[in-house]
Amino acid sequence: MQNFSQSKNKLRYAYLLTPAGMAEKSKLTAKFMLRKVAEYEALQVEIESLKAEISVDAQPEIGSHS
Repeated sequence: MQNFSQSKNKLRYAYLLTPAGMAEKSKLTAKFMLRKVAEYEALQVEIESLKAEISVDAQPEIGSHS
């Protein structure tokens, strides 16, 4: 990335995708997005679980006279 940003000849980095190449790139992008959405949703579940755990830990124990 640094080479690209410092290059005076950015066209050197250009490439053309055929229709088949574009279709494949689109499939890869869709798979990537599905994987990232699944990771995001799993993290949301984990965060909610941790919040609930913290909330339970913060509650005084029943019968405790603190």
